Amino acid sequence: MRGGQFLHWIRFHLGLDPAATQTTAAEREAIAAHARGRRCVVEIGVFEGVTSLVLRGAMDPAGTLHCVDPFFVGVFGFSYGFSISQREIAKSRNGSVRFLHQFSHEAADGWKMPVDMIFFDGDHTDAGVRRDWADWSPHIVPGGIAAFHDSVAPGETSGPPALVREIIATDDRFELACQVDSLSILRRT
Repeated sequence: MRGGQFLHWIRFHLGLDPAATQTTAAEREAIAAHARGRRCVVEIGVFEGVTSLVLRGAMDPAGTLHCVDPFFVGVFGFSYGFSISQREIAKSRNGSVRFLHQFSHEAADGWKMPVDMIFFDGDHTDAGVRRDWADWSPHIVPGGIAAFHDSVAPGETSGPPALVREIIATDDRFELACQVDSLSILRRT
């Protein structure tokens, strides 16, 4: 999508293209339902801000959405994704937003705040998602939510599907709240 990114960015800012997402409408509804009233929300992997907007719109009005993404710079020296996500997320004025232009492991280093909800949609490699889980799961409060995108797949698929199956089977801190399309939502007991 290299040259297409620039054209998409122009079309988005002209109102001709919507922000892109890989989530389904049903997944976004489930995310919104579990984000309601949450005060400290973290999203790992922002892309163009569609799910960020959902999280911001549903969270507590006094809450903060922490958007963690390295927002890679494009051909013309700026990040198309960051530009689009900023504008997309600004469609809601609920709560506040903090952009962390970092990889998730960098943002987790020194993180001190308890997390009410976290949406994992960043590094989908087995090593990457396991590192994210190890870095962030200790911060999830009792009753808090951990949502994983692209985590429902048949067979012995690695990455998010394997990790979610493992958490459900072996980690008594978390229980499966629901699965919708490729989204798994876990609740800390």
